[in-house]
Amino acid sequence: MTVASREPIGIHKKPTAKFGHTVVRLQIGRDREEFTVHADLLCQDSPYFQETIQPNRRVLEGPDLECAICREPLDQGTNDLVYCETTCGKNFHHHCIEEWRKNQPGAGSLKCPYCRQKWETDARLELSSWAMADPDAFEIYYLWRSNGSISADPTKDHAATRCIQLMKANILSGVLNDMEFQHVVRRVIITVSGTHGLHSKVIKFAYKATDGPCALRRFLCEFYLVIWKTQSLENGILPQAFILDVARSRTTERKIPSTVAEIQQHMAGAGHLAPPASSSNVWASFLTTKAYAFQMAEVVRVCRPLWQPLLPFVTERFAKLSHLS
Repeated sequence: MTVASREPIGIHKKPTAKFGHTVVRLQIGRDREEFTVHADLLCQDSPYFQETIQPNRRVLEGPDLECAICREPLDQGTNDLVYCETTCGKNFHHHCIEEWRKNQPGAGSLKCPYCRQKWETDARLELSSWAMADPDAFEIYYLWRSNGSISADPTKDHAATRCIQLMKANILSGVLNDMEFQHVVRRVIITVSGTHGLHSKVIKFAYKATDGPCALRRFLCEFYLVIWKTQSLENGILPQAFILDVARSRTTERKIPSTVAEIQQHMAGAGHLAPPASSSNVWASFLTTKAYAFQMAEVVRVCRPLWQPLLPFVTERFAKLSHLS
């Protein structure tokens, strides 16, 4: 993936784990683009990669929270840890294993201090293929794991391309079941699109990449309702399925946010994002309810040919806001 000049966005995650001493080579996508990554960093808080790369490793909880050699606590955030890959999956401090190794007789005869089975010393895992993943999405995910943030392209010319990459990352978050990553990605999407506009290419990509109703489509519809421009619908450049989804979205009376911070707060309230750490001063300015009613009336007018069978029901629901009765 070609990386343009980017300004870091102020969206950070909790401190990452130590990189560890084990690396794994992954071939991502149909073109088998190769990544060499740190296994511990990739598996931290990711059940998907834990089961795929480190299936035998014990979870750091209960009696497994201390090193079996020195009896000191095991902290993946501050200590380099290793584990018995062969049998028991027990975790140890890396420096403790090195000291243990020095005290073992004979070269190449190291055994696990806990289960006494042969200790694997090769720090390289076999190359694995992951054809279903997208290289751009995986790169965003791994960089986020590495440095705790996601960059946003500051230029309008690259905004649509960057948002499509972020849409791929959003889809990957569902495969990995990593909701923390998903919410961070969505905040960057809102920041980029809230500044430069939500390009029709982004919506087309999301609808082509998904089948039927899903969380990503609902997120886009909710987001579009607070930033949309009527001419985009009239020009016919959006997927018909998306237009119908927008028209079928909530019709209850509500205020519409006008800034990126307010949009993020709104999307969090709708359940598409995790609540921000601080919500002060984000509801300072809203568009009027009357403006929202006008917008929804325009949605009904433009979508009328697409949903004629539903028109009586929708007209009744919209009557109070848009004076269609």
